[in-house]
Amino acid sequence: MQHIMIVTASTGGGHNSAAHYLKQSFEERGIFALMIDMFKATSKASNYLMAEGYHALAEKAPHLYGSLYKWTNQKQINNVVFSTFFTGTVFRLDDLINNIDPKLLIATHPFAGKLIGHLKQRGRTNVPLMQIVTDYIPHNTYFHKDIDAYVVAGDYSKSALIDMGVKKERIYTYGIPVKKSFYDTRKRVFKENEPLNLLIMGGSMGLEVIASVIRELLSGEGSYPMILTVVCGKNEDLHNRLAEEYQDCIAEGKIRLYGFIDNVDELMESCDLIISKPGGLTASEAILKNIPMIIPFYIPGQEHGNADFLVENNMAIKVNDAEQLSSHLNYLIEHPETYWQMVANMEKLSESYSIDKIVDLGVDMMKQYET
Repeated sequence: MQHIMIVTASTGGGHNSAAHYLKQSFEERGIFALMIDMFKATSKASNYLMAEGYHALAEKAPHLYGSLYKWTNQKQINNVVFSTFFTGTVFRLDDLINNIDPKLLIATHPFAGKLIGHLKQRGRTNVPLMQIVTDYIPHNTYFHKDIDAYVVAGDYSKSALIDMGVKKERIYTYGIPVKKSFYDTRKRVFKENEPLNLLIMGGSMGLEVIASVIRELLSGEGSYPMILTVVCGKNEDLHNRLAEEYQDCIAEGKIRLYGFIDNVDELMESCDLIISKPGGLTASEAILKNIPMIIPFYIPGQEHGNADFLVENNMAIKVNDAEQLSSHLNYLIEHPETYWQMVANMEKLSESYSIDKIVDLGVDMMKQYET
């Protein structure tokens, strides 16, 4: 039986989610897919350092994380970092690949593609390797000359990889893989005479900054009525604090409060705007659901690049200060043509997005490998 190995890592929820949805889609075709969290599978110490270190930096020291991200985006420094600090992980990945003997390797994390690329370069494996780029502006870590195919979110990402040295025929603009229900898009309706429904999210971690966004929206509310649909992710403390602080608003239906949920697609369809950090998966989900974004916060590094991409392509508004939220909302209400242009831009970009095309590409790569 054909089988594949999808390699991810737990630095944020997006890489694992992309791997999970790819696994589901391949298995719908009768192709078994084994999902491997590369650090969990190779070293408890490395997994703790990478997963917990990322969460700590992203939440407590985002500017330090941004500086590290920028520093390692230099090709020579990037190569030195990986050749120095991940030698043990490379050896253990080599053992995993030999034991599992997959017909296709898919990396949904840049570290995975880079390290498996090193194994291919050394002749340790010749299994075809597909890299899923889960950001709109790829970091240098995504590049390795022995990666056979890249799946990216658009022409902007494609051009960036070509500048790094990737051959254009290896790049496919099929989008970041998300849950299949996001690909079923209904025509958006902005009901001007009904309350403005705002979807507020802070990623799977549920960043604490959500609380300040809610306070600002409620204190700066204009002449328009609002409903705040708030998703706290896995941050139970944040959920409990908001539930207590805003119990009256929740009882009145002014705030709809959720923890970790699996129906974000339905919420995006029912809401008018999303206020969120621009993680790669969240941005892709929003684009597929054609729901314009307001970005009042982001993690410096890849999310800074994502935010710039979305703003430059007129699909999002970046707010430098939470106090500006109400003025931006007022502007969109008073200028609906701006809102609808953002929707149209999202519709156009999402036309090439297809998780089925990613699976088709994987099947073709396996066929070529077997012949």
